[in-house]
Amino acid sequence: MLVAGFSFACMGIFVKLGSAHFSPIELVFYRSVFGFLFICLFVRARGLSLHTRYRNLHLSRALFTMLSLLLYFYAIAHLSVPVAVTLLNTAPLFLIPLALFALKERPNRFQVFGIIVGFSGVILLLQPQTYGADVGPVLIGLGAGFLHAVSLIGVRQLGALNEPEWKLVFYLTLFCTLVTGVWLSLTSMSPLTSVNVAILLGLGVTATAGQLALSRAYKMGRTLFVASLSYSNVVFASVLVAVLWGEILPLWGWVSFVVIAIGGICAAVKRPKLEVGAKT
Repeated sequence: MLVAGFSFACMGIFVKLGSAHFSPIELVFYRSVFGFLFICLFVRARGLSLHTRYRNLHLSRALFTMLSLLLYFYAIAHLSVPVAVTLLNTAPLFLIPLALFALKERPNRFQVFGIIVGFSGVILLLQPQTYGADVGPVLIGLGAGFLHAVSLIGVRQLGALNEPEWKLVFYLTLFCTLVTGVWLSLTSMSPLTSVNVAILLGLGVTATAGQLALSRAYKMGRTLFVASLSYSNVVFASVLVAVLWGEILPLWGWVSFVVIAIGGICAAVKRPKLEVGAKT
């Protein structure tokens, strides 16, 4: 999980660097292409079948994941990377009430406490002195966390239908590649250079490495312990931006990160079991 946290923090850095060259749609397109090629090689090497009886569920889940990625990449472009990462990590807080309505799974008192604590941290994060930006990008980042939680509901449903993890990744990357590719074909694409190609390569490698490490962590480890370590990506991102750009977040920023992490960990207690290998 620590490897996954570091990999996703590095991915955020590459998204931040890439935002100077590409739009969020382009970044989602290139990230999806890399993941799609990787999963295709995996499927071919294993001789696996791509047939599924749940195309509509795959489609809806992929749609929400793609929208979450678009908002997340926009937030990274306009906020500090640690702030954007923290906002995406509010997904567990949204997941509990969503599971109540979509899956009829009632939260326990500890989870309700976690939601209250977590969103108290979000309120702290909305203070101007914390992030030094307009509220708009912060709300967009929060929307990314909400949409990510919605996509996890779809993952939960597909997992209950015994859909293998690699199928979720295949149909997700296929959908994102096609939709963003068609969109870009109707508009325009930024020119590729030796510099931004290197950024895209770093984005693809770190995203894939994080995906693999995350999947193994949840497969081999205890869910609550692994979930608590998932917030390590905020720490890694904070260290990276401090080293690369000299950005040191104020005390209120760190306090809000800790409060949101505590809320998310509490919300993870006896949460619905998810196939997290398909996380964004």
